[in-house]
Amino acid sequence: MNVTLVVTEIGRLLMLLSGLLGAVALLGVWDGWQAGDAAEEAVRLTAREDWLAAAALGLASVVAVLAGLAMRHGAGYFRRRRKKGPGPLGRREAVLLVTGSWVVGGVLAAIPYYAWSQWEGPLGAEVGFDGIVPCLFESISGLTTCGATILTDIEALPRAILLWRSLTQWIGGLGVVLLFVAVLPSLGVGGKRLFMAESTGPAPEGLRPHVRSTARTLWGFYVVLTLAQTLLLMLCGLGAFDALNHAFTTLSTGGFSTRNASIAAFDSVAVEAVITPFMILGGVSFVVYDRLLKRRFELVWRDPELRMYLVTMAGAMVLIAGALLYRGTAIETVAGGLEGPGFGASLRAGVFTAASIMTTTGYCTADFDLFPIPAIAVILVLMLIGGCAGSTGSGVKVIRAWIGVRQVVGEIEREFRPSVVRPLRLGRRIVDAATISASTSLLLAAMVAVAIGTFLVFVFESGRDIDPATAFSAALSSLGNVGPGLGSIGAVETYAGLTDATQVVLLLLMLLGRLEFFAVLAIFSRRFWSRG
Repeated sequence: MNVTLVVTEIGRLLMLLSGLLGAVALLGVWDGWQAGDAAEEAVRLTAREDWLAAAALGLASVVAVLAGLAMRHGAGYFRRRRKKGPGPLGRREAVLLVTGSWVVGGVLAAIPYYAWSQWEGPLGAEVGFDGIVPCLFESISGLTTCGATILTDIEALPRAILLWRSLTQWIGGLGVVLLFVAVLPSLGVGGKRLFMAESTGPAPEGLRPHVRSTARTLWGFYVVLTLAQTLLLMLCGLGAFDALNHAFTTLSTGGFSTRNASIAAFDSVAVEAVITPFMILGGVSFVVYDRLLKRRFELVWRDPELRMYLVTMAGAMVLIAGALLYRGTAIETVAGGLEGPGFGASLRAGVFTAASIMTTTGYCTADFDLFPIPAIAVILVLMLIGGCAGSTGSGVKVIRAWIGVRQVVGEIEREFRPSVVRPLRLGRRIVDAATISASTSLLLAAMVAVAIGTFLVFVFESGRDIDPATAFSAALSSLGNVGPGLGSIGAVETYAGLTDATQVVLLLLMLLGRLEFFAVLAIFSRRFWSRG
């Protein structure tokens, strides 16, 4: 195991993130300077918060630089002592680097929250940053694009902290490690293994012959789509800051908002009409965009996972809207308003909710905790499925859910036709046994993780007499990186009332879900660290 190489590359990643922290800190400096010119006492207090935000982000940037330099030079010194070169990046090193990058990145992302809350005093605790664990919960939730939040008053935060919060989701959307591979040249051929370890889905597909070209292509699509959504939201009446933040957290399928009432705060059909298709685009594999760019339209149309994704999404929209309309349910918005009952209100709520939950974005316009039971059942299924393999969405992925269903159907047929052997096909290709085994193993692991997570939530929240819907949906939503759940963590609630122990369990589920179990669990195996 070449640990020194892993330490060196994590050090490089920290230095890269320090630059982003420093850039966001400049917004705090600007806001503090602008507000400091005013004479009103309230504005001067706001200026103080902005300056503290800039200082907190600056501190995190300095910590990242120092830690990065220490890791790089320390690993280099150790190699020189052993008279060894950097060595190759093997499969085990790639797995350790991916997992280590997410954990170290999550800790770094929490530093601005904790520093600002400690310096700010009472306001920091009032908004939800009342300890190390809540700050880590918010940062891991951002980096994994889960979108679950412990904040009770988002709008009280300085703009620089809000921008960093949104930026963590934008970075995490396509993967910290993909950004790492795209920008840093030192990985060489080992970058292919790193790309494969980070990419989600049964069979990650490279878009270009070289891994750095692949990563840059992915990030190129990502940046262009983000800018396009920002401009469209500004045309819908949002200010530049709100538009940019929501573009960061839409395409990344993250769901953090700058408003307490999420997207419902804008009460705009136009805004929802822009955000909904971009959420759907975020749940599509980025391989599809590369094919579109190369005008390979036939391959796009024949993509079986894309078709299953769109059909499932459309079906969920119809089922949720239909349940609302059939039951005559009045839609209670997250902002506290009341719409409907009626066709327009039901369709609007059904379309947005289905797109938000299946893509694991987690934006909310309606309080779906009050939806009819059939609609809630559809929502829970969507939380598990998630988006396409190779997308920014999480969940077990559409392709794995499809493989699982086909396996069950095949086993049923074999009960009365034991001699029939039907190969499982994906479009025109036969799915190999290794892919089927890996997919079914992950589905089983997901179910076990949700069961264990639900049990632990019950244990750690025993003093609050938590209801089953809250415990189950907290585990499922965290593992699927969706964000909101049911009950006391529903669309109009936050995770702030949960104990620190419960928050630790849920943030671990976020990491397991984002890195798809085995990359995280592998490092706890003794054989992983052996020389064999």
